[in-house]
Amino acid sequence: MGLSGDLDEAADRLAKTLLNEVAEVHAVEDDQEPLYTLPPVPRLDSFYQSFRPKNLGLLVTETLRICWLNLGLLLRVSIIAHLPFFLTVFLPISSAFLPLVFFVVIFGFLMGQFANAATTYIVAARYLGYNCTAVMAYQESFGMRRSLLANTVIFSTAMLVAILLSTIGIGIPLVIFILLAWSFYVQAVILEKKGYMEALLRSWNLVKRDLVRLLGVGAVFMSIQALVVLIISFISQLVFPEATAVGGLFQILGVAIVTPFFYVGTAVVYIDLRSRLENLNSDILAKEIGWIRG
Repeated sequence: MGLSGDLDEAADRLAKTLLNEVAEVHAVEDDQEPLYTLPPVPRLDSFYQSFRPKNLGLLVTETLRICWLNLGLLLRVSIIAHLPFFLTVFLPISSAFLPLVFFVVIFGFLMGQFANAATTYIVAARYLGYNCTAVMAYQESFGMRRSLLANTVIFSTAMLVAILLSTIGIGIPLVIFILLAWSFYVQAVILEKKGYMEALLRSWNLVKRDLVRLLGVGAVFMSIQALVVLIISFISQLVFPEATAVGGLFQILGVAIVTPFFYVGTAVVYIDLRSRLENLNSDILAKEIGWIRG
Protein backbone atom coordinates (compact mmCIF):
# COMPACT_ATOMS: atom_id res chain seq x y z
CA MET A 1 0.00 0.00 0.00
CA GLY A 2 2.84 2.37 0.89
CA LEU A 3 4.70 1.55 -2.31
CA SER A 4 1.57 2.24 -4.36
CA GLY A 5 1.11 5.62 -2.66
CA ASP A 6 4.75 6.55 -3.31
CA LEU A 7 4.39 5.62 -6.98
CA ASP A 8 1.24 7.74 -7.28
CA GLU A 9 3.00 10.74 -5.74
CA ALA A 10 5.99 10.27 -8.03
CA ALA A 11 3.70 10.07 -11.07
CA ASP A 12 1.88 13.24 -10.02
CA ARG A 13 5.18 15.11 -9.57
CA LEU A 14 6.42 13.94 -12.95
CA ALA A 15 3.17 14.98 -14.67
CA LYS A 16 3.28 18.44 -13.10
CA THR A 17 6.92 18.86 -14.06
CA LEU A 18 6.25 17.89 -17.66
CA LEU A 19 3.25 20.21 -17.91
CA ASN A 20 5.23 23.11 -16.48
CA GLU A 21 8.03 22.41 -18.95
CA VAL A 22 5.54 22.42 -21.84
CA ALA A 23 4.16 25.78 -20.68
CA GLU A 24 7.67 27.20 -20.51
CA VAL A 25 8.49 25.93 -24.03
CA HIS A 26 5.36 27.58 -25.43
CA ALA A 27 6.39 30.88 -23.85
CA VAL A 28 9.85 30.67 -25.44
CA GLU A 29 8.49 29.69 -28.84
CA ASP A 30 6.05 32.61 -28.81
CA ASP A 31 8.81 35.05 -27.76
CA GLN A 32 6.82 35.95 -24.66
CA GLU A 33 8.06 36.53 -21.17
CA PRO A 34 4.96 36.32 -18.95
CA LEU A 35 5.25 37.30 -15.33
CA TYR A 36 3.24 34.23 -14.36
CA THR A 37 2.84 30.56 -15.22
CA LEU A 38 -0.55 28.89 -15.25
CA PRO A 39 -0.83 25.98 -12.80
CA PRO A 40 -0.95 22.56 -14.48
CA VAL A 41 -4.11 21.62 -12.61
CA PRO A 42 -6.98 23.72 -11.23
CA ARG A 43 -6.42 24.95 -7.67
CA LEU A 44 -10.02 25.92 -7.06
CA ASP A 45 -13.32 24.13 -6.80
CA SER A 46 -15.05 23.10 -10.02
CA PHE A 47 -17.70 25.43 -11.40
CA TYR A 48 -19.34 22.90 -13.70
CA GLN A 49 -22.70 24.67 -13.40
CA SER A 50 -21.34 28.17 -13.95
CA PHE A 51 -22.04 28.18 -17.68
CA ARG A 52 -25.67 27.21 -17.29
CA PRO A 53 -28.17 30.07 -17.87
CA LYS A 54 -29.18 31.77 -14.63
CA ASN A 55 -32.10 33.84 -13.44
CA LEU A 56 -31.65 37.23 -11.79
CA GLY A 57 -31.33 35.82 -8.28
CA LEU A 58 -28.59 33.38 -9.28
CA LEU A 59 -26.72 36.12 -11.16
CA VAL A 60 -26.62 38.29 -8.05
CA THR A 61 -25.74 35.31 -5.85
CA GLU A 62 -22.87 34.18 -8.07
CA THR A 63 -21.58 37.77 -8.28
CA LEU A 64 -21.53 38.02 -4.49
CA ARG A 65 -19.91 34.59 -4.19
CA ILE A 66 -17.09 35.44 -6.59
CA CYS A 67 -16.57 38.79 -4.83
CA TRP A 68 -16.35 37.09 -1.45
CA LEU A 69 -14.02 34.30 -2.56
CA ASN A 70 -11.68 36.80 -4.26
CA LEU A 71 -12.23 39.80 -1.98
CA GLY A 72 -8.59 40.66 -1.26
CA LEU A 73 -7.56 40.26 -4.90
CA LEU A 74 -10.46 42.33 -6.24
CA LEU A 75 -9.82 45.09 -3.70
CA ARG A 76 -6.17 45.30 -4.75
CA VAL A 77 -7.18 45.68 -8.38
CA SER A 78 -9.79 48.30 -7.53
CA ILE A 79 -7.66 50.36 -5.14
CA ILE A 80 -4.83 50.54 -7.69
CA ALA A 81 -7.27 52.02 -10.19
CA HIS A 82 -8.59 54.52 -7.62
CA LEU A 83 -5.16 55.87 -6.65
CA PRO A 84 -5.55 58.95 -8.91
CA PHE A 85 -8.83 59.79 -7.15
CA PHE A 86 -7.14 59.50 -3.76
CA LEU A 87 -4.62 62.03 -5.05
CA THR A 88 -7.33 64.59 -5.88
CA VAL A 89 -8.18 64.87 -2.18
CA PHE A 90 -4.81 66.51 -1.54
CA LEU A 91 -4.84 68.87 -4.52
CA PRO A 92 -5.63 72.53 -3.74
CA ILE A 93 -9.04 73.79 -4.83
CA SER A 94 -8.10 76.70 -7.08
CA SER A 95 -8.33 77.61 -10.74
CA ALA A 96 -4.57 77.17 -11.11
CA PHE A 97 -4.84 73.48 -10.30
CA LEU A 98 -7.99 72.74 -12.34
CA PRO A 99 -6.05 71.41 -15.38
CA LEU A 100 -4.12 69.07 -13.10
CA VAL A 101 -7.30 67.91 -11.37
CA PHE A 102 -8.93 67.33 -14.76
CA PHE A 103 -5.94 65.30 -15.96
CA VAL A 104 -5.89 63.18 -12.80
CA VAL A 105 -9.63 62.47 -13.03
CA ILE A 106 -9.38 61.46 -16.70
CA PHE A 107 -6.41 59.23 -15.89
CA GLY A 108 -8.40 57.67 -13.03
CA PHE A 109 -11.34 57.02 -15.35
CA LEU A 110 -9.07 55.26 -17.86
CA MET A 111 -7.47 53.23 -15.08
CA GLY A 112 -10.99 52.18 -14.14
CA GLN A 113 -11.43 50.60 -17.57
CA PHE A 114 -8.21 48.63 -17.11
CA ALA A 115 -9.43 47.56 -13.67
CA ASN A 116 -12.71 46.45 -15.26
CA ALA A 117 -10.78 44.39 -17.82
CA ALA A 118 -8.50 42.95 -15.13
CA THR A 119 -11.51 42.01 -12.99
CA THR A 120 -13.17 40.35 -15.98
CA TYR A 121 -10.04 38.27 -16.51
CA ILE A 122 -10.10 37.24 -12.85
CA VAL A 123 -13.74 36.17 -13.20
CA ALA A 124 -12.92 34.16 -16.35
CA ALA A 125 -10.05 32.44 -14.52
CA ARG A 126 -12.43 31.64 -11.68
CA TYR A 127 -14.93 30.09 -14.10
CA LEU A 128 -12.16 27.92 -15.50
CA GLY A 129 -11.19 26.80 -12.01
CA TYR A 130 -7.93 28.74 -11.69
CA ASN A 131 -6.65 31.30 -9.26
CA CYS A 132 -5.26 34.59 -10.54
CA THR A 133 -3.11 37.47 -9.32
CA ALA A 134 -3.50 41.22 -9.69
CA VAL A 135 -0.25 41.34 -11.70
CA MET A 136 -1.50 38.63 -14.05
CA ALA A 137 -4.87 40.38 -14.53
CA TYR A 138 -3.39 43.83 -15.13
CA GLN A 139 -0.78 42.43 -17.49
CA GLU A 140 -3.54 40.93 -19.61
CA SER A 141 -5.57 44.16 -19.59
CA PHE A 142 -2.57 46.33 -20.54
CA GLY A 143 -1.78 43.86 -23.30
CA MET A 144 -5.07 44.96 -24.93
CA ARG A 145 -4.50 48.65 -24.16
CA ARG A 146 -4.88 49.96 -27.73
CA SER A 147 -8.27 48.38 -28.30
CA LEU A 148 -9.41 49.16 -24.78
CA LEU A 149 -8.45 52.83 -24.99
CA ALA A 150 -9.81 53.31 -28.52
CA ASN A 151 -13.19 51.79 -27.65
CA THR A 152 -13.30 53.74 -24.38
CA VAL A 153 -12.74 57.04 -26.23
CA ILE A 154 -15.64 56.26 -28.58
CA PHE A 155 -17.87 55.17 -25.71
CA SER A 156 -16.99 58.24 -23.60
CA THR A 157 -17.52 60.65 -26.50
CA ALA A 158 -20.94 59.19 -27.25
CA MET A 159 -21.86 59.38 -23.56
CA LEU A 160 -20.71 63.00 -23.33
CA VAL A 161 -22.84 63.98 -26.32
CA ALA A 162 -25.83 62.13 -24.87
CA ILE A 163 -25.38 63.82 -21.48
CA LEU A 164 -25.18 67.26 -23.14
CA LEU A 165 -28.38 66.48 -25.05
CA SER A 166 -30.00 65.55 -21.73
CA THR A 167 -29.99 69.24 -20.80
CA ILE A 168 -32.66 69.78 -23.45
CA GLY A 169 -34.57 66.66 -22.53
CA ILE A 170 -33.78 64.35 -25.45
CA GLY A 171 -30.58 62.74 -24.23
CA ILE A 172 -31.79 60.64 -21.30
CA PRO A 173 -33.09 57.73 -23.44
CA LEU A 174 -29.87 57.95 -25.46
CA VAL A 175 -27.76 57.69 -22.28
CA ILE A 176 -29.67 54.57 -21.21
CA PHE A 177 -29.35 53.07 -24.68
CA ILE A 178 -25.58 53.64 -24.88
CA LEU A 179 -25.00 52.27 -21.38
CA LEU A 180 -26.94 49.13 -22.26
CA ALA A 181 -25.86 48.62 -25.87
CA TRP A 182 -22.14 49.01 -25.17
CA SER A 183 -22.10 47.60 -21.65
CA PHE A 184 -19.95 44.58 -22.60
CA TYR A 185 -17.27 46.16 -24.78
CA VAL A 186 -14.59 45.74 -22.08
CA GLN A 187 -15.41 42.03 -21.80
CA ALA A 188 -15.30 41.66 -25.59
CA VAL A 189 -11.84 43.25 -25.62
CA ILE A 190 -10.21 41.30 -22.79
CA LEU A 191 -11.83 37.89 -23.40
CA GLU A 192 -12.59 37.80 -27.12
CA LYS A 193 -9.66 40.02 -28.13
CA LYS A 194 -11.90 42.30 -30.18
CA GLY A 195 -10.30 45.36 -31.70
CA TYR A 196 -11.18 48.96 -32.47
CA MET A 197 -14.98 49.31 -32.92
CA GLU A 198 -15.30 45.51 -33.03
CA ALA A 199 -15.85 45.32 -29.28
CA LEU A 200 -18.61 47.95 -29.35
CA LEU A 201 -20.36 46.18 -32.22
CA ARG A 202 -19.92 42.82 -30.49
CA SER A 203 -21.52 44.19 -27.33
CA TRP A 204 -24.52 45.52 -29.24
CA ASN A 205 -24.94 42.27 -31.19
CA LEU A 206 -25.18 40.40 -27.88
CA VAL A 207 -27.42 42.91 -26.10
CA LYS A 208 -29.98 43.36 -28.90
CA ARG A 209 -30.85 39.65 -28.76
CA ASP A 210 -31.96 39.87 -25.11
CA LEU A 211 -32.60 43.57 -24.64
CA VAL A 212 -35.57 43.60 -22.27
CA ARG A 213 -34.15 41.07 -19.81
CA LEU A 214 -30.76 42.83 -19.75
CA LEU A 215 -32.45 46.16 -19.06
CA GLY A 216 -34.00 44.70 -15.92
CA VAL A 217 -30.81 42.93 -14.84
CA GLY A 218 -28.76 46.08 -15.35
CA ALA A 219 -31.24 48.15 -13.37
CA VAL A 220 -31.03 45.76 -10.41
CA PHE A 221 -27.22 45.66 -10.36
CA MET A 222 -26.89 49.44 -10.67
CA SER A 223 -29.53 49.96 -7.97
CA ILE A 224 -27.63 47.70 -5.55
CA GLN A 225 -24.37 49.52 -6.17
CA ALA A 226 -26.03 52.96 -5.93
CA LEU A 227 -27.69 52.00 -2.64
CA VAL A 228 -24.38 50.90 -1.09
CA VAL A 229 -22.65 54.08 -2.31
CA LEU A 230 -25.42 56.20 -0.77
CA ILE A 231 -25.04 54.35 2.54
CA ILE A 232 -21.27 54.94 2.50
CA SER A 233 -21.81 58.62 1.66
CA PHE A 234 -24.32 58.95 4.51
CA ILE A 235 -21.92 57.37 6.98
CA SER A 236 -19.13 59.63 5.75
CA GLN A 237 -21.27 62.75 6.23
CA LEU A 238 -22.24 61.50 9.67
CA VAL A 239 -18.69 60.83 10.81
CA PHE A 240 -17.08 63.74 8.95
CA PRO A 241 -19.73 66.52 8.84
CA GLU A 242 -17.21 69.04 7.53
CA ALA A 243 -15.32 68.66 4.28
CA THR A 244 -11.98 67.18 5.26
CA ALA A 245 -9.27 65.17 3.53
CA VAL A 246 -10.03 62.20 5.78
CA GLY A 247 -13.71 62.32 4.84
CA GLY A 248 -12.83 62.48 1.15
CA LEU A 249 -10.47 59.55 1.48
CA PHE A 250 -13.16 57.57 3.29
CA GLN A 251 -15.68 58.17 0.50
CA ILE A 252 -13.23 57.22 -2.26
CA LEU A 253 -12.23 54.10 -0.32
CA GLY A 254 -15.90 53.19 -0.03
CA VAL A 255 -16.39 53.53 -3.77
CA ALA A 256 -13.25 51.45 -4.39
CA ILE A 257 -14.70 48.69 -2.19
CA VAL A 258 -18.08 48.70 -3.97
CA THR A 259 -16.81 48.98 -7.56
CA PRO A 260 -15.67 45.32 -7.87
CA PHE A 261 -19.28 44.23 -7.37
CA PHE A 262 -20.29 46.07 -10.55
CA TYR A 263 -17.28 44.82 -12.54
CA VAL A 264 -17.78 41.22 -11.44
CA GLY A 265 -21.52 41.47 -12.06
CA THR A 266 -20.97 42.73 -15.60
CA ALA A 267 -18.59 39.83 -16.32
CA VAL A 268 -21.00 37.28 -14.84
CA VAL A 269 -23.94 38.64 -16.88
CA TYR A 270 -21.78 38.68 -20.02
CA ILE A 271 -20.79 35.02 -19.55
CA ASP A 272 -24.40 34.11 -18.79
CA LEU A 273 -25.60 35.93 -21.91
CA ARG A 274 -23.13 34.08 -24.13
CA SER A 275 -24.09 30.81 -22.46
CA ARG A 276 -27.71 31.46 -23.38
CA LEU A 277 -27.09 32.64 -26.94
CA GLU A 278 -23.93 30.81 -28.01
CA ASN A 279 -23.56 27.80 -25.68
CA LEU A 280 -20.36 29.19 -24.20
CA ASN A 281 -18.39 26.59 -22.26
CA SER A 282 -15.03 26.26 -20.54
CA ASP A 283 -13.23 25.03 -23.68
CA ILE A 284 -14.41 27.96 -25.78
CA LEU A 285 -13.57 30.48 -23.05
CA ALA A 286 -10.11 28.99 -22.46
CA LYS A 287 -9.38 29.10 -26.18
CA GLU A 288 -10.56 32.70 -26.57
CA ILE A 289 -8.34 34.04 -23.81
CA GLY A 290 -5.35 32.10 -25.13
CA TRP A 291 -5.03 29.25 -22.65
CA ILE A 292 -5.69 26.67 -25.39
CA ARG A 293 -3.87 27.02 -28.69
CA GLY A 294 -5.18 25.87 -32.03
